[in-house]
Amino acid sequence: MSQKLLIFPVLILMMILIRVGRWRCRLGLQDLKVRYKEYDPDFAPVVQRKDRLVGQDYPRYEKFAKLSQQEEDWGLLENWSEIQLWSGWQKVLRETGVEFKGSRLQWRQDADAYQQKIVRSRIRSRQRQRQKEKDN
Repeated sequence: MSQKLLIFPVLILMMILIRVGRWRCRLGLQDLKVRYKEYDPDFAPVVQRKDRLVGQDYPRYEKFAKLSQQEEDWGLLENWSEIQLWSGWQKVLRETGVEFKGSRLQWRQDADAYQQKIVRSRIRSRQRQRQKEKDN
């Protein structure tokens, strides 16, 4: 079993959290009580970097890792406090001019051409920096 998965019981302080859409289910391992919470859709939490939540042997790990890398390259993960909630995440996507198509990012139809140039320049810069770090 992956070391990442073994750390989770310690990190969540003896609770199992399950989030599906706007619902959260929490199972307390000490008292075995199940608690449910429904989130307002605008304030539902968003899970970023799913590749860090699973081991490399997970069947969809590569897909998660590629998406996380793309989100990082496009600058979507820079302001962590803003993107933790659904409304903030949607705002960042809108401002960047991108949307999801499956598990990939793509330009929105109404994306500003100048904004696209800025984002593309930042993407190239981040990719060059990552390549330099990899070469060293």
